[in-house]
Amino acid sequence: MDKQILQESYKLFHQFGIRSVTMEDISKHLSISKKTLYKYFSKKEDLVYQIAKGEIKANELKCIEICNASDNAIHEMILMMQILRELFKGMNSSVLFDLQKYYNKAWQLMEEHQNVFVRHLIEKNLARGIKEQLYRKDINIAILAKLRLEEVRLSFNPLVFEGHTLEEVQLSLLEHFMLGITTIKGHTMANEYKENTNE
Repeated sequence: MDKQILQESYKLFHQFGIRSVTMEDISKHLSISKKTLYKYFSKKEDLVYQIAKGEIKANELKCIEICNASDNAIHEMILMMQILRELFKGMNSSVLFDLQKYYNKAWQLMEEHQNVFVRHLIEKNLARGIKEQLYRKDINIAILAKLRLEEVRLSFNPLVFEGHTLEEVQLSLLEHFMLGITTIKGHTMANEYKENTNE
């Protein structure tokens, strides 16, 4: 039952934002009493934290799979774009804002995930791309990894990109980042992957 609660709550948060969905909304959606819901999660903060924890773990496993399955650094980044597309498609723009402002414990978990796992993933991809001569050899890996992380954070601010979806912003920023670091060989390959993906 707790797994079903997590899955259905995630769907509601994804669609309507975290703060606007109450425990009563969740219990009605699941056709269970609030008493039953509170038996599994004593407060909304616990529910949000467990959802964040589960999503982070699932996304880390997907990212590791992509790294292992990709043909090269650019292919890896193209596959990451597809993950981002799935992750942010239809997501209410207030979700991450709500998380940051009202659910500190879950937000800290997200921050740690980005600062450790995601940054390491970016650095590894940049080093791989240089080795494969797909990225420029003069790029500063440490600086660009931090820049990419800040781009991700910036996209979560609904005031900066008002009128655009999270999916649209994330994909635009990642494509801009990738094309800014590629060699001519890498640029050509990136465009070929993009054309094949859009077919």
